[in-house]
This record gives sequence, structure tokens and C-alpha cells, in this order.
Amino acid sequence: MGFAISHRVDPNELKAGDHIYTWRTAYTHHGVYVGKNMVVHFIAPENKSGSAFSGSLSSSSNAFKLVSCSKSAAGPSPAELSHLRSLEYYGSSTLNCSRCLSSSDQNLFSCSSIPDCGFQLANSGVVISCLDCFVGTGNSHVYRFGVTVAEYYCKVRGTCTTAKSEPPQEVIHRAMYLLQHNVFGDYHLFRNNCEDFALYCKTGLLIMRDSLTGCSGQTFWKPDLGLRNDVNKVEVEDMLSFRAR
Repeated sequence: MGFAISHRVDPNELKAGDHIYTWRTAYTHHGVYVGKNMVVHFIAPENKSGSAFSGSLSSSSNAFKLVSCSKSAAGPSPAELSHLRSLEYYGSSTLNCSRCLSSSDQNLFSCSSIPDCGFQLANSGVVISCLDCFVGTGNSHVYRFGVTVAEYYCKVRGTCTTAKSEPPQEVIHRAMYLLQHNVFGDYHLFRNNCEDFALYCKTGLLIMRDSLTGCSGQTFWKPDLGLRNDVNKVEVEDMLSFRAR
């Protein structure tokens, strides 16, 4: 049927807004590539590393930089958010990062060679890392969207979905908003994990309440996100109120 066995991709071929994943020993770890060799992803508390910062991000010619965050309770101003939505802000150039992780220490998603690698708000599981630290000793793979039902059921779970991806600008906006606002909730291996985070950023879709599945519903015993009739379109700015229902 012509189905590709592997979704492995050369890092130089990644595009801002891609949902990427890398294989660990017995699972896949997921994130959203936002350009400039950086990945926004969702991690378990024990995987958090370094100091927790409070701030927002702005661009320089070569890398992201931390700047003071808006003091408004609503977070960054509309002008700041509009700036974040621009793909030109993230760029497509690749930064050279000397990987600081050893093969025996792959749970720390930060390094000293990229200024913003490891940025995260206090008590938040959403972190931005350089691509090298995200991948560790593995390889980068691209999660596929809009696959056929037949292809979905022929693939390993956690590598594709029948759901459609939204434009890169929307994907990056959600990822960066959640990086700067602690509203995605606490990490849970089954109910709120890294794949749920990346799928939401790509589609804007969430399951209302289902204690047996993650917020994207991607489990072996439930239909795919793109095949379910209990999904909700949730604006990222409304995430907190949606979670409180």
C-alpha cells in the first residue's frame, strides 16, 4: 500500500510547526519544533532541570532571549502575542549546539550552549529545549497528520493521526503561549502527557473529560482523535476555563 515504515527526518529538513518525536528505550517523547533549532515539549516533574524562570521570549539575530514578562494578569499583551505568531520570529536557521548530555543522563532537557535551552515557568511542565537536548542520543521523527484510516491502523500508535493539522502559525502560537502560561495542567503518564500536548498544539482539539484516556484520547482501546465525536475545539487562551469544567 506504499506506507512508509519510518518517519525519521534529517534535522535540516524540519519545518517550524512540525510535531516531532524521538524514541526512548520503550516509549516515544513528543514536542513541537518552533524553528531556530528549538523544541517546546511537556515533561514529567522528575524530568525538569535547571532553574525555573519567569519571563517571555523575544528574538535576536541568532537565538531566543529571555525578556521581562508583561505584568498584566492576562500575560503578554496582544502586540507581544502577535509578534510570537510570526514565523519570521522563529526563523529556519539551525544553531550549532554542543550536546552536553551523556548517554546515561537523557532526562535533563537543557544545556549551557544555547541561551534559552531549559526555559520553563515555575511549577510548569512545558519547557523549551534545543533539538539536540530533546533528541538526546536518538533521532528525530515527524508525526504524520491527515493519514487514512487504513494507514493509521497499520502504524505504531504514537506516530500518526487521521486528524488534520492547523497552519504552522497557529501551532507555534499555542506552543509558545503554553510555554509562557502555566495552564496545560499537571503531567500524567496516561491522562496528560507529551503526545497530548503536541497533538493539542497541532490541532486545537481536546477531549472534555475522560478519566481513562489522555486529553487527546490516543490510546489502544479508543478510536483515533480524528475519528472521535467527543472532541472539542479549544482556543489556547480559553485553556484554563476549559480545564476547570
